[in-house]
Amino acid sequence: MHEARLTLQHPSAQRLSVAKCSAAPCTGASTVLHYSGADGSYWNAASFPNPSSYLHFSTFQGETSADISFYFKTLVPRGVFLENLGNTDFIKLELKSATDVSFSFDVGNGPVEIVVRSPSPLNDDQWHRVIAERNVKQASLQVDRLPQQTRKAPTEGHTRLELYSQLFVGGAGGQQGFLGCIRSLRMNGVTLDLEERAKVTSGFKSGCSGHCTSYGTNCENGGKCVEKYHGYSCDCSSTAYDGTFCNKVLLGERKRTAFQESFAGESFCQAPPPFRSGPHLPGSRVLAQQLL
Repeated sequence: MHEARLTLQHPSAQRLSVAKCSAAPCTGASTVLHYSGADGSYWNAASFPNPSSYLHFSTFQGETSADISFYFKTLVPRGVFLENLGNTDFIKLELKSATDVSFSFDVGNGPVEIVVRSPSPLNDDQWHRVIAERNVKQASLQVDRLPQQTRKAPTEGHTRLELYSQLFVGGAGGQQGFLGCIRSLRMNGVTLDLEERAKVTSGFKSGCSGHCTSYGTNCENGGKCVEKYHGYSCDCSSTAYDGTFCNKVLLGERKRTAFQESFAGESFCQAPPPFRSGPHLPGSRVLAQQLL
């Protein structure tokens, strides 16, 4: 069974829903929006609860080429995303400041660093994508849709990245670790199972919040999307609606209170009774039903 996101349309609803497809193809108005693979790699994620926490994996095998990509979200201005060491060689990706992402490495010719600077802070608790590549000819770094930064390799000298330590995701060796969430970490085409490693590592939580970015519009009528691990919920307390998606009309005192709070400080024109619909007041009955 594969996991996919589907658009489930109904005449009275326009929400996006998540469902699992069986072997049969999608039928009717359902459309596959995103295939995340049998391993759920798109949302394979881990939360790093403090700057000294880290996950470790086998040594990265990227002697002549490295292709690394992942998403991150954080509220802190700096921290190491990942690092792998050799005797003198190393490879590292880090958030150096609220606006700077750094890709650095050494293959024996001296340290090389590529930095992408964002015009807006990256520690905004939103998802950001990082793509770093290195081969014997050049290296590059891209963050979100910002311009890619590249650096050509020297025409002479060492070309092989020789590493021996474990790969550390997050801080290690007394460095300023990463505080936040990382998901969909792929290295040379292989997805690292962050969730499974987090489950067996003390102090970690598998999964990351961030679903409001993708599904926040499911909260209707002014409902507020609230992040949860492995999901989200809709806060309808300041609206005149209730239900999972704030789409059920409230009755009585709570509805009146919610309406007053939602529109506090705004000005409206009140039509004299009777409130009628007609050519001179198009749609007024509908408006009245919505406001009362």
